[in-house]
Amino acid sequence: KWKALSSDSITKGYFSDEIEQLTTNQEKGALEWLVSLKEINANRERIEDQLIEVTYKDLTSKSEAVLARICAHFTIDLDGDWLQESCSALDEARKNEGDTLLLPPKMCSAFNEFQDQYGFEGHAVEK
Repeated sequence: KWKALSSDSITKGYFSDEIEQLTTNQEKGALEWLVSLKEINANRERIEDQLIEVTYKDLTSKSEAVLARICAHFTIDLDGDWLQESCSALDEARKNEGDTLLLPPKMCSAFNEFQDQYGFEGHAVEK
């Protein structure tokens, strides 16, 4: 997976001069997140009707509404029993501070911009 992701990132011009600096799974995961969001944004107009964005925070805090929205998006009949069972299986959001995420300059900037755009806590620090 990493070979494909890094190759595709280089081909698309996403952080191609910084990829070799990524060594940890956390850093590589950040690249995957960044590339995914950049591809969504680049194709948003074309895929708009097919796209549904769900955050972990919303899924855990507004479970019923989010699951109903997902079902509607995929034209799945909403079963009340399933909805209640699914909502009861979801815990409250967990927060894991984890280690500081160190990223190369361009990736760090893009990562922090997306964190701010989505209202997510935490920022990466430049390597």
